[in-house]
Amino acid sequence: MRQRLLVSAVALVLSALLAFALPLAWSVRGLLEARALDALQGTVEPFGLFLDASRNCAELQLLVARAGGLPLAVAVIGADGRLVATTGPAGRPRLGPEVADAGAGRPGRHIDEERIAVALRLSTLVCGQPLVLHATTDPGPVHTQVRRAWLLIAVVAAVVAGSAAVAAWALGRRLARPFEQLATSAGRLGEGDFSARAPRSGLPEADRIADALDDTAERLGRSVERAGAFAADASHQLRTPLTALRLHLETSAAAGADPSVQAALDEADRLASTIDELVALTRPDATAHHLDLGGLVRERLPVWEELAAQQDRRVVLEALPVPAVRARAGAVGQALQVLLDNALRHGTGTITVRVAPALPDEPDGAVRVCVLDEGPARSRAPAATGEHHAPAATGGRGLPLARALIGAEGGELTVTIDPTGTAACLLLPGGSTDP
Repeated sequence: MRQRLLVSAVALVLSALLAFALPLAWSVRGLLEARALDALQGTVEPFGLFLDASRNCAELQLLVARAGGLPLAVAVIGADGRLVATTGPAGRPRLGPEVADAGAGRPGRHIDEERIAVALRLSTLVCGQPLVLHATTDPGPVHTQVRRAWLLIAVVAAVVAGSAAVAAWALGRRLARPFEQLATSAGRLGEGDFSARAPRSGLPEADRIADALDDTAERLGRSVERAGAFAADASHQLRTPLTALRLHLETSAAAGADPSVQAALDEADRLASTIDELVALTRPDATAHHLDLGGLVRERLPVWEELAAQQDRRVVLEALPVPAVRARAGAVGQALQVLLDNALRHGTGTITVRVAPALPDEPDGAVRVCVLDEGPARSRAPAATGEHHAPAATGGRGLPLARALIGAEGGELTVTIDPTGTAACLLLPGGSTDP
C-alpha cells in the first residue's frame, strides 16, 4: 500500500510538472528568441535610416562596407534579388523568408539553429530599384540562454518531484502502517487467535475498522467457545452410552456369544473414531496439510469390504497415481464414509472406489475420489436419470454433511445418476492451493 501511494503521488506530481514545465519551457524559449530578434532589429533600424540618407549607390555601398565592425553581417539586396552591398565574405548571404516579408513592407524576422536574421525595406532608390537591408548574427548566445533556462526549469521540477516523493513516502507510511497492523490482527484472527486486538492509530477510518475487527473477534471467540463446549459435551454424552454398550458386547463375546458380537464391537470402534474425527474438525486449530488420498482410501476400505461381504458384494479400489492434496484427513475420511455408506445402503452390485486426476475441464492439480455402484435398488429406483446435487437423488443420508466438509476444504461434491449406476465424486484441490 505504501509503495502504491508513493508511486501514485509521484506520478501525479510528475504529470502536473510536465503539464506546467513543458509550456513554460516553450514560452521561455520564445521569449528569449523574441528578445534576441528585438535587439538585432533595434541595431539594424538606425543603420537603415543612415543608409536611406545616401546620395548615390556608391555612397550606400561604402557605408555598408564600413559597417564591418558591427557584431553582425549586413547586406543590401535589390528587388531583383541582386546583391548590392555586403559586409560579409564575398558571395551571396543566406536568405530566408524574412526577405519576402521585408519586400512586402513589414519587418522580416527569422531565427533557427544557424542564424538570427532581420530584414528591413529601405526607402532610398539610389541604386535604381527598391532595396532591402538584411542583417544576421550568431544565435549561439541565445541558444545557450535557452539551455540554461531549461536546465533551471528541470532542476526546479526535479526538486519538486523529490519533495513530493518524500512527502508521499511519509504520508504513505502514516496511512499504511495502521492498515498493515490491521492486516496482521486480521491474520491472527483468521488463524484462530480470538484474543487478538487491533491497535489504534489515531486515524479515524483505520480506528473504525479496528473497532469492528475487535467486535468480530469477541463475537467469534464466544461463538467458538460455545461450539467447542457443545461439541465436548455432545462427545461426552455419546461416549458414555457407547462405552457401556462396548462393555456389554465384550462381556457377551467373552461368554461365547454369537460371532456377530465381534462385528458389533468393530462398529462400536468405528463409531468412536467417527466421534473423535468430528469433534476434532470443530477445533479452530484444525489445519489442513498435504494428504495422500490413495493411502487414506486404502486405510479406510477394510471395514467397508467386510460390510459389503455381508451383503455378498465387493468393494474394489482403482487408484491411479495422483498428486497430494491439501486437506484435513478427518474431513475427507468422513465424506468418504458418507459416500460408501450410501452406496452400501442404497446401491447394488460392486462398489468401485476410484482415485484419479481431475478431468481436463477441472482445475490443474485437483484430484477426484469417486464412489460408484451399479445402480439403486429397484425399490428406490429414481424416476429420472441425470446429474443431481440434492441428497435425495440417491436416497442417501449425510450428503449435506459431506458437501459441507468438502466445501470447507475448498473442494466440491457431485452426484450423478445414469442407467449404469450412481457416481458420487469428491473433487479436492491440489496441494499448492490453500483450503
